Amino acid sequence: MRSSLSPALRTGLEAWLSGSLMGNGDAQDRAVLVAIGLDLDFQGRTDWALGEVLSYADQGDDELLDAVHVTLGVLASGPRTLRVSPHKEVARLLAVGRSAWDATARGLVHRADPTEQAAFELASSVSGSVSTELKEAWEKAHARQCNPGDAWDHAIKAVEAVLIPVVVPAQTKPNLGHVLGQLRGQPQLWRLGIRGQSRDNSIEPLVTMLSLLWPDPNRHGSPNPEPPATPEEGRVMANLATTIVQWARDGLITRR
Repeated sequence: MRSSLSPALRTGLEAWLSGSLMGNGDAQDRAVLVAIGLDLDFQGRTDWALGEVLSYADQGDDELLDAVHVTLGVLASGPRTLRVSPHKEVARLLAVGRSAWDATARGLVHRADPTEQAAFELASSVSGSVSTELKEAWEKAHARQCNPGDAWDHAIKAVEAVLIPVVVPAQTKPNLGHVLGQLRGQPQLWRLGIRGQSRDNSIEPLVTMLSLLWPDPNRHGSPNPEPPATPEEGRVMANLATTIVQWARDGLITRR
């Protein structure tokens, strides 16, 4: 997948953007909303809004993608008779252009590997707090305006929600650190339902995964502040949480 836009894909997206914002009075209204969403100054002249949006989109790949993202949101909030599924046109362009971005009715999202996407949808299909936190982690990690710190935080909360009742159910004010401490301190008491290289069903692979999750770099009160989480880290943590949640739900994390 490409993080940048090819010239051909830029042309296709620019044509889609123009077609979505040009035409009758409704199109002008949409252009005004997009300009507002992009925080552009059209000096109160609604007839200038389209030109400001197109000029902004012409500045570079990120600006064009931002304009498309905001336009998709405006179209989704408009009358259903406007278009049935405008995002599908954009999704097709991005897929053919091998872009790292995909389009949904709500806007652009970072494209996930199909296997990872399917795993997430399965792990988050059960109602409850675990799935709620997992969905938040995934959305924050893959959104156009991603928040990897929040993604990491919600990934931890999803794993806490699924593992605390299994590993440290009697712990006062439990967190993932308590879970990790229990598994790391008494590994002989725990069994992972995956036999592993040594064929002993060691819990160590799970301990390693939890060590990547905990603690997150944005934790409050840290005496040694760290750089903020990167978008790549946010997506990794969402994927890690997805795997751990599914393992727990499949009964693969148990006492011996």
